[in-house]
Amino acid sequence: MESPVLIVGGQGRIRRFNSRAKDVFNLISGDVGRALSEIKPNFECELSTMVAEVIKSLSPQDSEVLVHQNNWMRLQVRPYETVGGEIDGVVINLVDITVLK
Repeated sequence: MESPVLIVGGQGRIRRFNSRAKDVFNLISGDVGRALSEIKPNFECELSTMVAEVIKSLSPQDSEVLVHQNNWMRLQVRPYETVGGEIDGVVINLVDITVLK
């Protein structure tokens, strides 16, 4: 997948991420299981607060962020639903919108 994707569990811990997310979120393979609040992404945003709100309200949230001081991206935080239909965290996705800006 081209877009950075990060999956965070209901307890605010990183579950998994793709290779594109490593650079944007400053992650290494050993960060699986780490609290989202402990990472420092390459953009300014209250990410932990957004994740907590999405888990609580089950309402998706979007924001525009500037990554690496030259790429605008749409940050999308969506509830993560299990096969059984329960919300078990969030999926965080970034979409490059630099050309649109």
